[in-house]
Amino acid sequence: MAEVQLPDVKEKTRRLYAKDATPAGLSAQAEQYLAAGWLSDAIDFFDRAKDVKGLEKVVARAIEEGDAFLMRRCLKCLGKEDKDGAWGPLAERALSLGKLMFAREGFRMAGDRKNLDLVDAMLKPPAPEPAPAAEDAAPASTATPPPAPGDGSSSAT
Repeated sequence: MAEVQLPDVKEKTRRLYAKDATPAGLSAQAEQYLAAGWLSDAIDFFDRAKDVKGLEKVVARAIEEGDAFLMRRCLKCLGKEDKDGAWGPLAERALSLGKLMFAREGFRMAGDRKNLDLVDAMLKPPAPEPAPAAEDAAPASTATPPPAPGDGSSSAT
């Protein structure tokens, strides 16, 4: 299978906003970005094409990758707050991948307070107990002691 050469940012922008761009052409370009793993660019093209099925493919990938940022972008493009309870599975996947901030956002959006508190505890572990202060330890001095008399550092005679 030959690797598809994706355009640079200038060409991408030109194609995305071309006056003669068709929904089918935009969706085809989005599929290339999706296949290459460039999900944010795929969202741009699917959104411009008003391709709901394409955006739903990216939602599925966002859940698979535990990526709350991509999920939020897709849902915004779809005009939704949640897609059939997708925040919960995304949060679980993000947690299993160690993406704690995405897991936290997913649990927050899903309204899962128990798991939200669990992730918060993982993000902010309890502070270690302070070491007891030694009462007999002398305070450390940072001052330089004065020169001893007759050591040659004085210019007075």
